[in-house]
Amino acid sequence: MNATIKSIPSKFTVVNFTANYKAHFNASLNVAIWTVIAAAFALLTLSAIFTSLTGPDYLYIQGDMSLTQFWQLYSGLIATVGFLLTYGCTQLVTINKSYWKVYFMNNVEVIYKGEKLDLNCYELRMYDKGKFIIAKNNQQIDDFIFQLNNVS
Repeated sequence: MNATIKSIPSKFTVVNFTANYKAHFNASLNVAIWTVIAAAFALLTLSAIFTSLTGPDYLYIQGDMSLTQFWQLYSGLIATVGFLLTYGCTQLVTINKSYWKVYFMNNVEVIYKGEKLDLNCYELRMYDKGKFIIAKNNQQIDDFIFQLNNVS
């Protein structure tokens, strides 16, 4: 994928960027695995909360503790740990989703005056789906967006 710009700062479109990024993201095995793990921990958390709310008021244990007794005795702790693990897994999924900039830098060439730009030297912001703004710094991007909004 490539895009040609005529000036800096500039607004430009990368055709099919959003579709390609979503396909790349959905193909990522890590995201799928962490989503499934998060769902499993969420079910664990909900069942522990349900047990905590509807479980017995007293628990008599003689000898070894069964799994059911353990679950009833420590349902609050299990719910807390399950919630923390669910939150951690969802954060991992969110972090993987936010790497559009890395994907952009690895897969898109921006051409300016016939040469490929080194995107590490410029600021890049997603303006809309598949539309981007490039400038030398964030202040230039903000000013450029202000101009775009006032012209429209």
